[in-house]
Amino acid sequence: MLRKKDVSNLSDDLKTRRIHLLDLLNEYWTNGIFPKNYDYVGQRKPCFIDKDGAICAVGYLIEKTTSRQVADYINSKHKYDELLTMNNSTVNNWVLTSGLTIEECAMIQPTYGPTCDCQVSTIENSIINTELILRGEFIEVKNNVSLRNNDSEHKLYYEGKIIVLEVLKGSGINIGDTVFVGSDYSDCSRYYKMSTQYLFFASRYKTGIKSDACTFTTELFDLNKNELYNQTMKLLK
Repeated sequence: MLRKKDVSNLSDDLKTRRIHLLDLLNEYWTNGIFPKNYDYVGQRKPCFIDKDGAICAVGYLIEKTTSRQVADYINSKHKYDELLTMNNSTVNNWVLTSGLTIEECAMIQPTYGPTCDCQVSTIENSIINTELILRGEFIEVKNNVSLRNNDSEHKLYYEGKIIVLEVLKGSGINIGDTVFVGSDYSDCSRYYKMSTQYLFFASRYKTGIKSDACTFTTELFDLNKNELYNQTMKLLK
């Protein structure tokens, strides 16, 4: 949507800068490392930089085009503030030279729910308490699906379909099955990719499965070298 917007009113320099920022934004989502809301129980809040150093989308763009020091300064003043309420000259001046509008920047600044329980899970507990452990590959995936509850509460999650490649735990699902998978957890620094294998700790949910331990729902590159996969297999024996 941002790439298709008519920007004929912008100078050539701002058009170039805008394209660069949109490329950086794509890089940010592809990297899949997002901040977590550790401090507001039961509330969805934006988080500029969390205690682990993970940075939000706008913060990432600012960091890459200025410096981490600038991003850290903004975080010290506006860690959990919405962009439109910051009223900060550093932010405002950056926006003016970005090729983006303040409204567009606000649009790409998501809110994050409280950290889910699985963040403090152990692999051992997850294996014991999880109904299903599957290795699968996404054939359809939507990240950050928007929902409205009573026209007020806005939450994000992911959903998609996987081809089951291996059943490590559980029954009723077989290799080769196509299974719907989703999660209520949008805040576990996950951004799922097509044609990529993942290890799913999940339970049956309606017509598909639902991620339980999203901390351990992880991307698999080389099974022989993947510590989580090998540790899971060892503990299941």
